[in-house]
Amino acid sequence: MISKRFIALLAASCMLLPASALAQDSAALLTEAEGSFRLVDDAMTGAVSNEIVTVDPKTAAMGGQPTVVVAQPVPDAVELAALYYYAEQKQDERVAAESARLRLKYPGFEMPQNLYQPQTARSADETLLWKLYQKNDFTGIDAEIIRLKSEAPDWTPTADFSAKLATKKQRVLMTEAAADKNWTGVIQAASAIDPATETEIDLLWLLIDTYSQTGMREPLASVYRGILLRKGTSACRTLSS
Repeated sequence: MISKRFIALLAASCMLLPASALAQDSAALLTEAEGSFRLVDDAMTGAVSNEIVTVDPKTAAMGGQPTVVVAQPVPDAVELAALYYYAEQKQDERVAAESARLRLKYPGFEMPQNLYQPQTARSADETLLWKLYQKNDFTGIDAEIIRLKSEAPDWTPTADFSAKLATKKQRVLMTEAAADKNWTGVIQAASAIDPATETEIDLLWLLIDTYSQTGMREPLASVYRGILLRKGTSACRTLSS
């Protein structure tokens, strides 16, 4: 199988060489494209270190360095939990210490505008929900949602959390059922999946395997058709994603 690194190197070499060189074979392209290996390696390193590396063909041809843009990460709800807790407890020294820690870890961090507002004046704190989400503790999530609703009857989980929770529940149920060879359970858990639009391709392959194991040819064909004939993308791109 051709490695992704080989493909990236070949693409870089094609970009760096003049059009006349494209008539040569791929091996020649790789060996004659000066700097292509370094540029691709720099790009791969940048992807790991949260740096966005862009390569200008003209600059690269002249031996110039790639442009590096450092992405600025932001703290999530779990990271902010302690800050909100110290603010609610009026522990100003700890608030200052925690904010200093966050600024050190996230250089672009700014204090939340609603930090000192009472909890009822801002959206309910979903920190625990996200912690339970990471643990796949769906029973705990249901209990926490009931608790939050008891404090604020009009509150509902954010759309982001609700969508991700539904996806994770589906994934966990499908994979656990498949591990137990409970093919009926896999099919039931996948009832909401539309093969023509589903972006979690591995779940579609799991469904394909399930239908193959059970000899269900008609729904198996429907999944294949959904993958191969979906609009806005080619079959090759979909299957390789």
